Amino acid sequence: MLSWTFDSSHYTSGSIPPGTYTYTFNVIISGGVVIETFTFEIELIDPCVNPVLTKPTLSTFEYTITDEVPDPQPFTTKFTVTPTFCST
Repeated sequence: MLSWTFDSSHYTSGSIPPGTYTYTFNVIISGGVVIETFTFEIELIDPCVNPVLTKPTLSTFEYTITDEVPDPQPFTTKFTVTPTFCST
């Protein structure tokens, strides 16, 4: 069995970028004789190609145009991106 585990740090660091990885194995018996060779591919799909963007729920604001500068009401809620490591 072959096991390979990936997490977001592999993606963000670029240490294991998305793409197709090809592996070839030789089955060898005693004496060094190759009796079988097999190849397989693993495709790592870029998780940030189609991230999910969620807009925040905004409250209703009423604005009155005046010459005075009222207490500003900045938007404090941000959009979210899933997976979260795709937002940078």
